[in-house]
Amino acid sequence: GSGNAEGGGGGGGQSLATRPGHAPAPLRARSVPPLATVWDDDVEFVFDLMRSEELHQMLAVADASFSSTEEMKAVMISQEMRDYFAAIFATDVAEEERPPSREDGVSSDVRQRLRAPQRNTLTGSSPMRRVAGKHVNAFRRTARRSLADIDTDTTSLLISQLSTSALGESRLAAWKDMIVRGDDDFSVFDLGSEVADPLTFVAVVLFDFYKLNEHFGIGFERMCAFCSALGAGYKDSNSFHNSLHAADVTFGLHCLLHHSGAVELQGLEAMHLLALLFGALVHDFRHPGVTNAYLIARSDPLALTYNDKSVLENYHAAEAFKLLQNASLNIFQAVDAKHLREVRALVVRMVLATDMSDHFAQVTELISSAPKELGAEHEPPKMERDRFLSVLMHTADVSHPFRQLEAHLHFSARIRDEFFAQGDLERKHGSDKVAAMFDREQYGGESKFAAQQLGFIDAIIQPLLEALAGHLPQLRPRYLPKLEHAREYWAAVRDKGSTAGAAPELEVAPVPAPAAAPPR
Repeated sequence: GSGNAEGGGGGGGQSLATRPGHAPAPLRARSVPPLATVWDDDVEFVFDLMRSEELHQMLAVADASFSSTEEMKAVMISQEMRDYFAAIFATDVAEEERPPSREDGVSSDVRQRLRAPQRNTLTGSSPMRRVAGKHVNAFRRTARRSLADIDTDTTSLLISQLSTSALGESRLAAWKDMIVRGDDDFSVFDLGSEVADPLTFVAVVLFDFYKLNEHFGIGFERMCAFCSALGAGYKDSNSFHNSLHAADVTFGLHCLLHHSGAVELQGLEAMHLLALLFGALVHDFRHPGVTNAYLIARSDPLALTYNDKSVLENYHAAEAFKLLQNASLNIFQAVDAKHLREVRALVVRMVLATDMSDHFAQVTELISSAPKELGAEHEPPKMERDRFLSVLMHTADVSHPFRQLEAHLHFSARIRDEFFAQGDLERKHGSDKVAAMFDREQYGGESKFAAQQLGFIDAIIQPLLEALAGHLPQLRPRYLPKLEHAREYWAAVRDKGSTAGAAPELEVAPVPAPAAAPPR
């Protein structure tokens, strides 16, 4: 019935058992082995799938020749269908895998399953759930294999395409290795000085590293087309919320995963990794360069659309999935429906968690659910995995202070300038009072700016990193010293007036003059 279901045709009123292309009736003439000799977990899984209520409903809707799901079920569990399964699987079952025969050729266990009256579903309790995970996963991976791309060796293709006389394959391979290692010296700004599209480069390398292209059938051309469209949706006019930030957050997320052992500790599967990397890439997609508070205060259409709740975060997630409605950009096209629903739900949850209004709740939850020391009397409840991954996404979003220092300084100056651009807009629209953080006229120079950065590290970043390290202890020795290094730098800048020469040579960018026509 799969061909008829996909085509949506009526089938001319013939029954499934007699219609051309549906093999049960023609196979009656074959010599059919006893059912017990070919029954194994694979056959059981497919047979239970065919008996599932969801499939009956889907096929009954798609095929007008069946008047009800009951009629569909009657065909699915008929003797002809059982014989059909026995025949088509007969040559694929190894001798040692065949269960022992009974006197009547069918074991009592098989016979009981065949006539079991209970409701079988794809998601509920059924014999199908006893099938080994490898069988279920293998089926789901190939369920839409006809839609998978074949050009999945993406990093090699990208390096070959980008290679020029000025930037050879060895240099590009070196950048790839730095990204894969989660190298402490990596900076998207340095990468951007040599590669025109850092977002695509980081995305392709990491998808390939986690074997997501191979696992989900995402080809090179489709991946590059998606990344190009994604990058175009990030506004270059934004000082901070642009494609460089998206690339940096994606790299930062990989660093947290790679250096913490989170994949193993959290039992992450390919689906989780796909959602994580996709979520990082799209988490600020089409950001307008202003804050939620600004949109809400002005009753912006976006604020009205999302009822003042995580306005931008809802917008980013929605726009990202709208992008995938273009078939040539849909990197999820070969993902089966069940996994796609799970990936989408997780991506939305993670992107919404990047709303800073959720920050303190996340830190509190991390602390309250952290594993206790050995010998502790009461172990706290473990944080739910999807919630933990959402916190990981939020941490990656604000991770630049505890990674490469020079990149952190650039990002700090960029968010300052983007805030000032919003302040310019507020003044343009007649606001009498602009918050100091957004008002370039109240900028107190590098010393005051450094004090603000210290406050951000002490109140926001350090508690978050400490709390996360309670769950992923390998992060503590790697990133807390780097955060302290950034703190020392800002303290030196703050105190530079009274402590001459204390600040490192690298200084934050000067404040630019207001734009002649601030972006709307």
